[in-house]
Amino acid sequence: MSVPTYPEQVETLRLLAVYLPDDMRDMILARDAMGRDQYGDAWFTRDNIAEAFPEIADAWVYVARAVLAGQVTAKDARRIQDALAVAWLFLESLREKAGVPNGD
Repeated sequence: MSVPTYPEQVETLRLLAVYLPDDMRDMILARDAMGRDQYGDAWFTRDNIAEAFPEIADAWVYVARAVLAGQVTAKDARRIQDALAVAWLFLESLREKAGVPNGD
């Protein structure tokens, strides 16, 4: 399998993000462009699912820090923390479907 062209990559991102809020989709596309500038197509030979786990952990830490900084209450942050936990579980399921149950 060969690396899809960059326009094909962007189109796939757009299609997968069609139901997301506009500002989230815009940030996804911007971060993809930033990543492309830094890393090119290195993603094609990497374990992309395994790399998502630390990103979810980072998001959880950011929410916890927002609670500690008094920006939101723990009660208000709970739904986001729950959603991140669910995202983690879905990633584990994807990892198993990819045949890499331990992330290696």
